Amino acid sequence: MIPTVVPRTPKRRRAARLAAALAVLVMLSGCGMCDLLVDYGDPVDLRDSAVVGTWRLDPDRAFLFADDGTFTATGLPFELFDDVVPTTFDPARETIDGSGTWRLESPTDGPRNVRSTVRLDFDVIVGAPVDVRGPDLDARRHDDGVDRLFFFYSGGWFAYTKIARP
Repeated sequence: MIPTVVPRTPKRRRAARLAAALAVLVMLSGCGMCDLLVDYGDPVDLRDSAVVGTWRLDPDRAFLFADDGTFTATGLPFELFDDVVPTTFDPARETIDGSGTWRLESPTDGPRNVRSTVRLDFDVIVGAPVDVRGPDLDARRHDDGVDRLFFFYSGGWFAYTKIARP
């Protein structure tokens, strides 16, 4: 028996191209490349006074920035600090808290005249003395007009919003 060859029609070619495009999108979304298409807002030119205060991710995760250039942080993301916590640390039962100093800088990959990076230097993480530079926070403002401080990492991001003083 001779196999029958089905000729490719324009309709079949379009379907094949669509299937290939969908496969590429699925692969890109799986490795986080679709984050490139997300708009996190524009860099915000901050002043020290705008940073001072409490910034929250949720009720258990916050930064308190003091006007003397120090900060304390509660509930830091394990994804960003797993390489500096003690090997006995259990993220299911413990939180990563830290403290150190902060200052505003221009981003390494953005406009030099905009101070939108909050540089963090940690002195203490999980109660132990450390000397850890970063990760830094990026200040962004989206269309809603709200300033947020972002931790970006290879698997995603965390966004902190400033809490108004009572």
